[in-house]
Amino acid sequence: IDDIATMNCGEEKILDVLTNDMGIGINIKSVTGVDDKLVKITGNNIVLSKEINQPFIFSYVIQDKNGNTSSASVQVNVNLPLMNLFHIQTSIQGGEKFIGNIFSNSICVDCKVINISSSNINLFSWNENGNFEFTSPIIDKDQTYTYVFNIADKCNQTGSINLTISVKAKHCEIEITSQIKNSHCG
Repeated sequence: IDDIATMNCGEEKILDVLTNDMGIGINIKSVTGVDDKLVKITGNNIVLSKEINQPFIFSYVIQDKNGNTSSASVQVNVNLPLMNLFHIQTSIQGGEKFIGNIFSNSICVDCKVINISSSNINLFSWNENGNFEFTSPIIDKDQTYTYVFNIADKCNQTGSINLTISVKAKHCEIEITSQIKNSHCG
C-alpha cells in the first residue's frame, strides 16, 4: 500500500512502512528511484536522511517468508524552515564605522552569506555568518552605499538582504575668537 511521509528539512525521519502491509514474515527487500545516500533500509524501517530538502517519490519492494514480493511507493513531503528576511537601513556620519550582523532583524535558520555585491566593496568586510563592518570615508557631500547579501539556508532556500548605509557629510567646524588688546578700544 502506498504511503505518504512528511519530514522536517534537516532532520532524519524513520518510516515504518510495513505497518499498513499484510503478510507473514514480511521484510523490506529493496528501495528504488532515489539516491541510496538519502534513503536507507535499516531492519524493517526506511530511514530518510537529514540531507533531504525537497519533495520526491520512491518505491520499495517487500518480500514475505514464502518469497512472494509486492511493491509500493512513498511520497515524501518536506517542511522547510521559516525564512523572513528584512532589509537594514541606517545613517552614520562620514569617518564612522558601522558594525553589525545582516541576520539581526531576520528569521533565517542556519543561514550563511554566499556572496555580496556592491560597487564599493573596498569599504566593507564580512563573513559567511553575516557579520560585517563598514568603514565610512570622510566625504564632503552625503552619499548612500548599498550592499546586497545573497544568502542560503541549510535547506537550500535562497534570498537576499539589502544593507543601505546613508553617510552624512562631515562638515568642518570653524571657531573664531577675538581678543581686545588695548583698553581704550572697548
